[in-house]
Order: sequence, then structure tokens, then C-alpha cells
Amino acid sequence: MNQVKKLTGLNLNSNPVSGLAISNLGELIHLESILLHSTKVPDEGLKRLSELKKLQRIYVWNTEVTEEIVDSIQKENSKLQIDLGIKGVKKEDKTLKSE
Repeated sequence: MNQVKKLTGLNLNSNPVSGLAISNLGELIHLESILLHSTKVPDEGLKRLSELKKLQRIYVWNTEVTEEIVDSIQKENSKLQIDLGIKGVKKEDKTLKSE
């Protein structure tokens, strides 16, 4: 179990992760990056994660996280990068295709 506590990166994309599960990640004090794409992580969960001292990047595309909480967290910790993905752009949008 001690090895788990030494994790620096965690990918939980597309898993049934919610706020309750996020509260259990507080022991991952070495965590630097976490991917939470397509989960049910709420604003409160993101706020809890942002308290991890070594965390540098959080990816929260397609989640319940709001831009308001991201702005609030980044005012407190400008070094923490929180990526919400591209809002309002559909996959079939031609402007995203490379030529």
C-alpha cells in the first residue's frame, strides 16, 4: 500500500469516479497529475484535489466541474493547471481537423 501513496500520476478517465472517491485520494501526497475525463467529479471534489501540495495538473474534460470553481481555485493557486477541455466545440467541428 505504501507504493500507491508514492504515485505521481493517476489516470481515472471514464471511470465511475465521484466526489466520495476523490476524498480518498488525499493520501496521495506525491500526486503531480490526475486525469478525470468523463467522470462525475463535482466542484467539491476538484476543490479537495487542489489542496494536494505537489499537484500541478488536473484534466477535467466532460465532468460536472464548473468554470467558476476552476477560476476560484486558480486565484488561490496560480501554479495549478486545470484543463476543462474545449467548451462548446463538437468533435465533428471542421476547424479541429488537421489538413
